[in-house]
Amino acid sequence: KNNTYLLDAYGPTESTVENICKLHKKVGKEVIGKPITNTTIYILDNNQKMLPKGSIGELYLGGVGLAKEYLNNPELTNEKFISNPYQTNEQKEQNINSKLYKTGDLVRLNRENDLEYIGRKDFQVKIRGYRVELGEIESVLLSINEIQQVIVIVDDNDQLVAYYQSNEKINESIIRDRLFESLPEYMVPAHVQYLDRFPLNNSGKIDRNKLPEINFNKVSGYLAPKTEFELNLVEIWSDILRLDNHNISVDDNFFYLGGNSILAIVLSNKINEMFGKEISAALIFKNPTIKKQALLLVGDEKLGDERTLMEYTHVFKYQEGNKSKIKFIFVHPAGGGAESYNRFAKLLDKDIPFYAIDNYNLKNFNKLNSIEDIANRYIDYLEDLNIIDDDFVLGGWSFGGTIAFEMTHQLENMGKKPNYL
Repeated sequence: KNNTYLLDAYGPTESTVENICKLHKKVGKEVIGKPITNTTIYILDNNQKMLPKGSIGELYLGGVGLAKEYLNNPELTNEKFISNPYQTNEQKEQNINSKLYKTGDLVRLNRENDLEYIGRKDFQVKIRGYRVELGEIESVLLSINEIQQVIVIVDDNDQLVAYYQSNEKINESIIRDRLFESLPEYMVPAHVQYLDRFPLNNSGKIDRNKLPEINFNKVSGYLAPKTEFELNLVEIWSDILRLDNHNISVDDNFFYLGGNSILAIVLSNKINEMFGKEISAALIFKNPTIKKQALLLVGDEKLGDERTLMEYTHVFKYQEGNKSKIKFIFVHPAGGGAESYNRFAKLLDKDIPFYAIDNYNLKNFNKLNSIEDIANRYIDYLEDLNIIDDDFVLGGWSFGGTIAFEMTHQLENMGKKPNYL
């Protein structure tokens, strides 16, 4: 048994079936290995430009094993077999490696220079404006030992749904913890469904059209709302998530029922409108259950500093950290708020103070129309909280970086330049 190896041989018919291989001591679910002799590989983007190590792109194959054409199908030949823009002068002199085959497979190169198979390019989709590789989600799920097979689809409501096969049902919290650890929030499926076997078509392949509809029945015990706050929150959740009230337990996680960063902003606005409170989307991320949100609304002492944070919704304190450590202060991106840094915050050491500035224009009717005005307003917030009187790092993702740059310029004029930008 210990002397048994599995040879993972990858390759399409258009290139002599086997081009890339890897010997596995145990079943490798995603690493397909290195190219064999006289095979060339390229990982290219949509403009056929080379991508750096670790980036996901389409695999193009070249070399002596490449087929010449599809018989009597010049249109498909021209689409799939292209001239090699990376053919070297030496290869030109030898008249080799002049063509490349577009495999349609998405891969990336890992640290060991082995290729990791991600999935088909056909299964690349857009969710809420983000480009999502369904195969990348499937790879994360397959890294859970008990899971044998996975398919991720987009349902009729533009939500990601994952189906998995294993010997027995796995605790959903284990699956979701792994997903949130490995993927950005927008790539985490809204629903995860266990199957003891996948439906197959006549060819023995998985029949996606016969995948069952999602089962919303609760696995754990249902906890009904008890207070008026909880009852009202169930109504709001039901409206936003399009779920029946009886399918929402007060200890359910908003994001496990299909919530996402955009819906968290919607939930925040609806709560604030109904109760006249200031509950930011960042607080929704930190308190994702109805039970916790109800406690926020009444200012329950069980939540400690959460009560005081309601007074400071424009600057969210993810973690206080060690006061002797340099502070990290990040500005929101264009389409989101402080909650955008929820995953980033989990990766930070617990002794690093970390704050995120919420999106003013998403929360206020009177908009700020220039970067200079936004930067000035955010500096006022930071000064009110006395968190830029000593060492700090200022940063931001995407548009947040632009605002942080302008804030640094203004702070420099005030004699309060950050240590790093």
